[in-house]
Amino acid sequence: MKRIYLYLFIFTGILFTACDKEDTTIYGGNTHLTFSTDISTDSLEISFYFYPGEETLEIPVPLSLQGMPFMEDTPVKLIVDTVSTAKETNYALPKNPVFHANVVADTLWMELKKTDELESKSYTLVLTLEATRDYQLGPKALRYNKTIFSAIPTRPEWWNNTITNVYLGKYSRKKFELFMQETGVGDITGLSASEIRALALKFKRYLKAQNPPIYDEDNEEDMTVTVIGE
Repeated sequence: MKRIYLYLFIFTGILFTACDKEDTTIYGGNTHLTFSTDISTDSLEISFYFYPGEETLEIPVPLSLQGMPFMEDTPVKLIVDTVSTAKETNYALPKNPVFHANVVADTLWMELKKTDELESKSYTLVLTLEATRDYQLGPKALRYNKTIFSAIPTRPEWWNNTITNVYLGKYSRKKFELFMQETGVGDITGLSASEIRALALKFKRYLKAQNPPIYDEDNEEDMTVTVIGE
C-alpha cells in the first residue's frame, strides 16, 4: 500500500456544492475542529496511473484545531457527504478516528481502492465533519474535504520545463510509462535534485541499452533524455 502525502497533490478546485448547505452549527465556544484545506480553493486529485502496481493508496485527511487543545484523544465524527460519486468499494474511511491530545494539527488516513471502472472515469469523495459534545465546527468551507481519484493516464504536473530541459526531455505517454516501468516511480514531486537525476540516469541507461532504439511516435524521434552523465 502506498501512502500519499498531501503536500504532493494539492490542486486548485472550485467551490463544491456541499458548501452551500445550510449552516446549522454555531461558531462559538472554546474548541473548533476543521479540515486543514479549504474546499473553495483546494482539493486532492490523484490517479492510480502514477502508482504502477498499487491496488490501494493511503490518503491523508489533515485536521486543524482552533481554540483549546483536547486533554485526551478525542473521537472525530467523519462521514461521507451525499454529493460524493465514489462507490463504497472504492474507499475505506479510518476506523475509530481520533484527534490526539495536546496538538492543534493532526492527520487521519483513509484508503482508496483501485477498481476497473477507474480506468475510464473519475470519482469524487467528499468527507464532512459533524459537531459532537467535544467540539464545534469552524467556517463552512473548512468542514468538507474533497478527493477526486481515477486511474486515467494523464501528464503528471511535475513534468514541467525543468524536468524537460534538465532530466527527461520531451514528454510522451509512452516515455512516461517506460520511465515508470524501469524506475518503479510515477511521482517525483518532493524529491531532491540528486534523487531525480539518479532516476533519470537509470532510465537513460535503459534507453541506451535498447537495440534498435525505442521510437517515440508522439515526438517522432528515437526516445532520449536530457540528463547529462554516464
